[in-house]
Amino acid sequence: MFSNYPTDDAGLDYYTCVTLIDITKTDAARHYSSGMDEAEAEYNIKRNQYRNYQTMLQVIGLRCQPVYLTDPVMHSNEDLIDFGSDYTKGNIWAFSFGVEQVGIFDLPNQPTALLLNDLHNVPIITGLSENVNVKISILDTSNTNSKNTIILK
Repeated sequence: MFSNYPTDDAGLDYYTCVTLIDITKTDAARHYSSGMDEAEAEYNIKRNQYRNYQTMLQVIGLRCQPVYLTDPVMHSNEDLIDFGSDYTKGNIWAFSFGVEQVGIFDLPNQPTALLLNDLHNVPIITGLSENVNVKISILDTSNTNSKNTIILK
C-alpha cells in the first residue's frame, strides 16, 4: 500500500506516518472571511483538516527539520491491523518524510520510540472525514484499544 513513498535517499532516514485522523493538507491557513468562495462550514472543515496536518508537522519538528515531505494521501476502507482493537476497518491518511540525522527518533532496539512518545496524547480535531469513532480527540500511539497513529521506518 505504501510502495510509492520514499524509503532510501542519500543517507536520509525516511518515515511514514499512518493515522486514522484526518490530516488532509488543504492549505486552508486563514480564518474564514465573508468574501471567500465557499460556505463557512465547508471552509472550517478544511481549516481543521489543515490544523491536524500542521500539528503533526510541528510535533515532528520538535526534534528535527523534516525534508522531502509527501502530501498526506487518504486510503479508503482499509483493514486496520496495526491500530487499536477498537478499529477494524476505516479510512487512513499516510505521508512520508525524511530526516537528515539518522536515528533521531530511535532508542536502542526501539526504532521510532521517541517520535511515538512525542505524538502520544497530542490534542487533535476529530469529526472531519474519519469513519471510525475516535473517542478521545488525541493522537494515540500506544493504547492497545485506541491506538490511531503508527510510524513506519
